[in-house]
Amino acid sequence: MDADKVWSLLSEWDAKKYVISTACFSGANGLVAGHAYTIIGVKEITLADGTKQKLVKARNPWGSERYKGKWSDRSKYWTEDTKRQAGLVVSNDGTFFVPVEEFLIDFQELQYIAYKDDWKTSTVKLENILSNKPKDLSLKVTSDKPIILVCDQSWRRH
Repeated sequence: MDADKVWSLLSEWDAKKYVISTACFSGANGLVAGHAYTIIGVKEITLADGTKQKLVKARNPWGSERYKGKWSDRSKYWTEDTKRQAGLVVSNDGTFFVPVEEFLIDFQELQYIAYKDDWKTSTVKLENILSNKPKDLSLKVTSDKPIILVCDQSWRRH
């Protein structure tokens, strides 16, 4: 996808307050290869020359920033005005901004979780008691509507 398409999707999902995550496989710009990140939102800021910069606000769930790209916390590109526009807080809290053009290079996946109040939900609790004999679970879903299946892989030993 190109930068405009990714920006459009992220902006739409951010406006709808979807939970968005992404994954980095390359380890470029100080990011961790094979690691997931949360997308907190998107910000478009106006630079001193009047041009616009589209930034993706991301967070490393480890709570520490390693990103070293163009708009990292300590980048020379930030001014007091652009910091204010983006809401930048310089801190080693895992949160950082990535220009959408770099986002396309540094991150290779996007996922989101959507929820609507009118969706019907069902919950089934299954318990697997660990033993010497593995137990398999099969699930067959027949529906013409989209389905979200959430699996909790917590196991309890008795």
